[in-house]
Amino acid sequence: MAAQPNREAQRLYARAPINKAANQFYNKRNKNPWRLSFVKDLPGTAYLRFDGFGGKGMHDGDKARAGMQKFMNESLQKLQSKKIRALIVDVRSNGGGWDNQGVELFSYLMKQDTGVLYYKKLHAITDSSTFLAYSDLPEQDRRRIKSELRKEQDGTFTLRPEYNPDLLPIAPKPNRFRGDVYILSNEHSFSTTSEFLAACKTYRVGTIVGTEAGGAYGGGNGSSFISLSLPNSKILVGSPLVYYQNAISDVQPPDRGALPDYEVPIKAKDLLTDYDRQLDFVKELIQKNN
Repeated sequence: MAAQPNREAQRLYARAPINKAANQFYNKRNKNPWRLSFVKDLPGTAYLRFDGFGGKGMHDGDKARAGMQKFMNESLQKLQSKKIRALIVDVRSNGGGWDNQGVELFSYLMKQDTGVLYYKKLHAITDSSTFLAYSDLPEQDRRRIKSELRKEQDGTFTLRPEYNPDLLPIAPKPNRFRGDVYILSNEHSFSTTSEFLAACKTYRVGTIVGTEAGGAYGGGNGSSFISLSLPNSKILVGSPLVYYQNAISDVQPPDRGALPDYEVPIKAKDLLTDYDRQLDFVKELIQKNN
């Protein structure tokens, strides 16, 4: 059987009538990937949705961080003007993106008055491999990689905090949201999103509702990648260069995804009727707490 490119597989999946309901539910996309709305049937409640961590024109880390800061500052102004007491943060089916956007979002929601660690360590296994020439690291970054890494006794390398501000304690934003936070997650919450959920669970940012996150609570692999195209099959192999060790508490096993405080699985009939059981559960929680 001839190999099928991933893009073609995704196109056929979306077209198949049997997948239509699931695709609409799990891939709720919008021309605005980040959006704030206000829950009409629940006074004092707002809904914040993140389809992914990225955005138009955010081609480097500085722009990605600035983009999240701009969006959250504008959103916080609206929340304060409407005297919002409860905030629903929906990161279901968010496959990730820029790590620093997850860090920034956390800093606008955290309950602590002083800085806390988001990552414990960021590990690499080399500072000089010839394979780095095939990575997405710019040449100037490859030239200074030795100075940015510290060699450990086990032969691995760790990134120095002075070159990565996200390894330093994350300070709470002065204008952060101080009301009740409810976070929606599911099995398609990966990468940056799973790190964000791990921090929220560790530092008790809010109540997590849904299903177990797709990425591990203890950490994952990412940052920059080496990409190789196999010569005959043309299969693209991507190998991450950095292992992320989250600064987590021991409230659950590190090799599981962040576990929700309330597990609310989706049922088959929910897909067919477009019923959001998880969101309705959160609304009931808010009504009960109010």
